[in-house]
Amino acid sequence: MTERKQPIRRSGFSPDNLTPEILTGIGDVVACWSYVEFQLAVLIREALNISRATGRVFMADMRIHPLCEAARTVSLDSRWVGDEKLREDITKLANDIDGSAHSRHAYAHGVFGFLIEEESNALARYIQKKPNERIEPRSEVVTPAILKQIADEAHDLGVRAQNLTMRVRRWKQSAGLPRPG
Repeated sequence: MTERKQPIRRSGFSPDNLTPEILTGIGDVVACWSYVEFQLAVLIREALNISRATGRVFMADMRIHPLCEAARTVSLDSRWVGDEKLREDITKLANDIDGSAHSRHAYAHGVFGFLIEEESNALARYIQKKPNERIEPRSEVVTPAILKQIADEAHDLGVRAQNLTMRVRRWKQSAGLPRPG
């Protein structure tokens, strides 16, 4: 890796101050969540029985919450997926993804904080979710182990989405529905 240029103004927080382990952990979180988003769109496309191109037209760059809403909508009615248990599992997955997405947003859209001097591999991340926290932010410790746990949870959601996609494909096949062109 080439050495980065110095920031214009040094402050307590700069991406240059983050350790390689923290940066790698953030990258793992973002990569795993990107796959969750991708696979959720594939699941929706398969359930709707539309082509990849058509799916990309409607779902490319769609954010996670609208994707979860679309998955829940598809699972409401048997016209798209006739298997009730499969529809329940799609709803549960969409709810689980929606309920966990906050961890993705926290690391994908900004890790604002400061290094903890005593622990060279830890970062204290500012929490600014509520109006009063924007005035006086709280902080929480972020370590490579915490980031690994968040990435592992996203990985598991991606695997669930992938497995559900395969179950939808098998159900469509057993129902004699043609594959989209």
